[in-house]
Amino acid sequence: MKIKSGSAIKYRMIHATNHPDGAILMADNIFKRNSPEIQLSLFENESTPDMRKILSNYLPQFKTFERLNAFLAKFFCTYGVICSSQDIKSTLKIFETEGKIIVERNPATTKAGKPTKFWDDKKVKIKWNT
Repeated sequence: MKIKSGSAIKYRMIHATNHPDGAILMADNIFKRNSPEIQLSLFENESTPDMRKILSNYLPQFKTFERLNAFLAKFFCTYGVICSSQDIKSTLKIFETEGKIIVERNPATTKAGKPTKFWDDKKVKIKWNT
């Protein structure tokens, strides 16, 4: 943070947490604040990351079930804030439909016996379908 434009940096902000939910909240907040709708990019050729490609390369290491919010926190630690958690979940939904990942939900079915489809961070686990 600078007091005046052109002056030396006065403060630096650091976010530290040992909880996945805190990491996800901070990443989403950072992404929202740096979103093109709010702040114009300094670089003309900046583009949206190909989440299918990135997740296709990242997911194979998850051979056992991982809680969704732990997965998201690890993703942001690995790649930085390149997208929102919702962007990742949207791609994971596609991967589930295509059979690339296995999603375990608790509960697995509704009271009517239909499969659940929610993406609640605390009730969903995912793994790569090997």
